[in-house]
Amino acid sequence: MKFASVILDIPTQALDAPYTYAVLSEAEAPVEDASEYSVQVGCAVLVPLGARRAVGFVVGLKECEPEELGIDPARVKPIIRAVSRPYFDEEGAACAQWLSERYIAPLSSCVRLFTPPGGVPRIVRTAHGGWRLEAPAVGEVDDRWVVPGPELDAFEPRKNAVKQQAIIDALRMGEMRVAELSAQLGSISSTLKSLEAKGVLRIEARRRFCAERGVEAATDWYYAFSQDTNYIRRDRIAKDVQWKTATDYGELDITINLSKPEKDPRAIAAARNLPASNYPRCQLCAENEGYAGRVNHPARQNHRIVPITINDSPWFMQYSPYVYYNEHCIVLNSVHTPMKIDEPCFRKLLDFVRQFPHYFVGSNADLPIVGGSILAHDHFQGGRYTFAMEKAPVELPVKIRGFEDVEAGIVKWPMSVLRIRSAEPERLIRLATRALELWRGWTDEEAFIFAETEGEPHNTITPIARRRGSDYELDLVLRNNITTEEHPLGVYHPHAELHHIKKENIGLIEVMGLAVLPARLKTELAAVAEGLLRGADLRADELTAAHADWAEGFAKNYELTPENALDVVRHETGLVFAKVLEHAGVYKRTEAGRAAFLRFIEAL
Repeated sequence: MKFASVILDIPTQALDAPYTYAVLSEAEAPVEDASEYSVQVGCAVLVPLGARRAVGFVVGLKECEPEELGIDPARVKPIIRAVSRPYFDEEGAACAQWLSERYIAPLSSCVRLFTPPGGVPRIVRTAHGGWRLEAPAVGEVDDRWVVPGPELDAFEPRKNAVKQQAIIDALRMGEMRVAELSAQLGSISSTLKSLEAKGVLRIEARRRFCAERGVEAATDWYYAFSQDTNYIRRDRIAKDVQWKTATDYGELDITINLSKPEKDPRAIAAARNLPASNYPRCQLCAENEGYAGRVNHPARQNHRIVPITINDSPWFMQYSPYVYYNEHCIVLNSVHTPMKIDEPCFRKLLDFVRQFPHYFVGSNADLPIVGGSILAHDHFQGGRYTFAMEKAPVELPVKIRGFEDVEAGIVKWPMSVLRIRSAEPERLIRLATRALELWRGWTDEEAFIFAETEGEPHNTITPIARRRGSDYELDLVLRNNITTEEHPLGVYHPHAELHHIKKENIGLIEVMGLAVLPARLKTELAAVAEGLLRGADLRADELTAAHADWAEGFAKNYELTPENALDVVRHETGLVFAKVLEHAGVYKRTEAGRAAFLRFIEAL
């Protein structure tokens, strides 16, 4: 027989000892779908507890005879069903046990450290006295708060009113969640009601607005929450340098990011192949929530993610701590799995904008050089911002065989973008999948497009999804990561003459028209402006030497003054970024490039 050690998740009780339950075979499982009875270490399970039911976490599994455990098999009740994915493994269970012993803390509290807030199913009582399992949704978590009332300072509790005194002491420190007080003090409902009637406190229901006021209200609250908890580092973001540059492709966003170091594309590619650490496996995994950090991994004590469902699979949503644009969110797979552009990817992107129509969402490509900095964990980036790429018009409408009902066209953009639009997301999914499959194997030697060399694949797509009223829209950006001796970092990557401004990968954010430039440029560009004003030898200063050819090239076109010099340098920096995007485009905006692009489209 198989037995499970289960620590019960009862917030009002500090439980140290797990309960033993039997694990049934698939044939015996009391559920229609046997996969719902996949009991593993770390997963939440629904179990009987006396006359009611409870949720607990499996902290151990053992196959043996009942006698080996010293228990009466007739008294051991079976697990009803699994109700979540595993939140931890055997090592995590051992870690929770160690924490419990080391800090003299209840084992149940230590186990909860591995679970996302609000993401664990719970048992609630129905109106008819029964019980049901409820999984909280985004913005609908039971989050009641105790708030100080006008009579707090004047109220004197009775001498033996221990709970009253404890609540008053807590309130004098500030607001508290009812759940936190309950976890510390046990049942406090009647005490809270009594104190509320006396004006000592108020009970406020918060975060129960998603169903009442819509999804925009939910994301508004969550974004504000992430700022108020200082997870979004407003103090650091305020130091970033930002401006816009008018180009032939519209106004491009330029930002000098002071929070993150410049990354070498080769280091990014190598990181993909590094073995994952045990905990957290990468910087996106759900285990980062609340993590204290280590030498080579950032702390995330104030990090909070929310569970969402995308295409019937469990995902999470968070905001970026260093938001590059308004409401910059990250949508991540609950499972640590590599990024992959495929039909399910398109389906998930469109399902996300179905649920969050006020957000765009996109994915980095899934190959080194043209992909983002984290390829080991499947994730998207989205937000509430209109990029220059979204504003860019379709300059050449096209009709695609078998998809005449879908609007399609080549976008006026430095990179190679096929835009498709329809009121039916399924039509976009099918067309995007066809385009991806064709592009994966597409070779056009005349245009220097090779699907693979020496067995290494080169072609993929950067997809971006959004809503246009009731329509769905996908931008399919064609990417290729081939390298040559002349361009060892990539033919369709910023070439060496632009590396003084931008050397890193051109990922999703850059593709859409927002340059994320390295922190060194804040000082270097200022030094360039000052050097040009003084007529200094730019090559003699290490701050300006790499920029000398570029600066001397454009300076002759301007009458520089102390008032405009830095603005001129920044404007020219924005024009360099436009050139960066042109380098990253697989089909150049020439007659030959347009003809090659149309050869691909005609083959769809």
